[in-house]
Amino acid sequence: FGEALEREGWELLRKNFEKHNVTIFPETEVLSVYEEGDAIVADTGSEKVRGYFLGLGIGLDRNIEIFRDAGLKTQEGIWVNEYLETSHPDVWAAGDVAEFTDLILGGQRIDGTWTNAVLQGKVAGENMAWKRTALRTVSTYSISNLGFYVTLVGSTLARRTVKVCAED
Repeated sequence: FGEALEREGWELLRKNFEKHNVTIFPETEVLSVYEEGDAIVADTGSEKVRGYFLGLGIGLDRNIEIFRDAGLKTQEGIWVNEYLETSHPDVWAAGDVAEFTDLILGGQRIDGTWTNAVLQGKVAGENMAWKRTALRTVSTYSISNLGFYVTLVGSTLARRTVKVCAED
């Protein structure tokens, strides 16, 4: 959820992981991963973490400098209008890097979800094929965390926080 959850939301997720014997190592760089017997070992340089399953979250790093240098309008991502057109004619952008015009919530927004990338790719493709189609979507993002479900609707990856409420 990137920056979408407040501390309390992350704490709920962490506690649920721990309840299922899953340990989280946030902000930890893994130098190498290898098998040792029937376990997987992740070496961080300062410690070796052993387990039977290893999940890595690598985050999202938008490399937009090349597009800025090429003269495209950029902010946090590549600026696109509701048709996913960039500031240059006959150039479109979609997915994690497209900072799009949100016709439903208003303003420019960037969304790093898989579903958003697929929908934007479809709309950009239609516009490239001269079918004038505006992107109209309400973004959603959800996670299933070992029986604990969290769903965000709307501006899911905004730079503001979303409160999470849960019952035991």
